[in-house]
Amino acid sequence: ALGSTQLAKSHIRVDIFLLFMSEKRRNLVEFILNILCFVMSLLIAWQSWNYAVSLAAVGEGSQTQKIPLAPFEFVVSIGFFFLCLVLLYEMIQQVKGRKC
Repeated sequence: ALGSTQLAKSHIRVDIFLLFMSEKRRNLVEFILNILCFVMSLLIAWQSWNYAVSLAAVGEGSQTQKIPLAPFEFVVSIGFFFLCLVLLYEMIQQVKGRKC
């Protein structure tokens, strides 16, 4: 859902500062923000994958139902990885000069 929401531009944005900037400066700010989001999402994907591996190794489960937690953490990691791919695609489109 993270990647598809990013493609649809459905995330909440506060762009009041961007309204007063020129088109060139706005594109630069959006590119820098995409880089920051990419790096943070990549770190989250990597760390959540490591956490899922450790959960799987220990066999950690929920307290009452004993449902394994590792598969859910793997899904979180994969979701952030797909978000990274979407952000990378958007950055490439920005460098090519196309609107995303």
